[in-house]
Amino acid sequence: MAKMIRPAAALLALTLASPAFAEPEPAPAAPAKEDAAPAKQDATPANDITAKDAPTEAPELVPEPASPPAEETPAWEKAPAERRAGFTVGLLIGGGIGSVTGFPADIEKRNKDEFRTEMGATLGGGATLFLGGALTDWLVFGAGIGGGAYTGGGTNLTGFTFVFHTEVFPLYWLGGTFRDLGIAFDTGAGSFTGEVADKPAGPEGDLIAPVIESGAASRVGTTLFYDGLRVSKLSAGPFVSFDYTWSSTLTQPIFLVGWRTALYAKAPKPSAKSARR
Repeated sequence: MAKMIRPAAALLALTLASPAFAEPEPAPAAPAKEDAAPAKQDATPANDITAKDAPTEAPELVPEPASPPAEETPAWEKAPAERRAGFTVGLLIGGGIGSVTGFPADIEKRNKDEFRTEMGATLGGGATLFLGGALTDWLVFGAGIGGGAYTGGGTNLTGFTFVFHTEVFPLYWLGGTFRDLGIAFDTGAGSFTGEVADKPAGPEGDLIAPVIESGAASRVGTTLFYDGLRVSKLSAGPFVSFDYTWSSTLTQPIFLVGWRTALYAKAPKPSAKSARR
């Protein structure tokens, strides 16, 4: 019996000593939950925008307004002046002949044959003074005042008008003398009065009513002139013109011949070279 127990005990001892029956090593402990939270917080930036605060759509880009294109300077402004430029003062003085017919302004006498005054061949003179500017060598604008005094048929007619004055040099591009041949146009309004030529002076004469009263009269005129006689910034030359003034009580066509003088403030000084061109 003892012989049988010894081998069994030895077998049991070998079995218990084998690795299969060895006590397993304890597994490493899992990290504490408290340590995981800080790591999660560190992974999120401090300035992170939450989904609630984030914009749902990308902001629309507004294009910057385009700068306006630069305005081109007109060719007539860039061209250097050769004859006329800047502020302009002009004076036309002449004598002429015409024919004047008129009536008093009194409604009881207006347009009635017994109160008609016909001056017949009328002699006299007139003048126009204008202020303006030469925009180019071939274009001048201005405004001014004109007046005249005429005698005929025992009546003296005097008056004035305010006018707009325009001068054009249409043949300037041909050069030479043609650059100084101009056409002027006058339009305006004023008033003329005709008195008996031999009426006495003083209170007695004041009692005699005018035989012609134009009231508000219109005026148009066309003038052909030469502007080629130059001294420094002054230009001068002769002119001929036709002037017509009218109203419901006045008809006054006049032909004039005279002298025109103009000062161009920025005109270049004349030279031998420019005179030949």
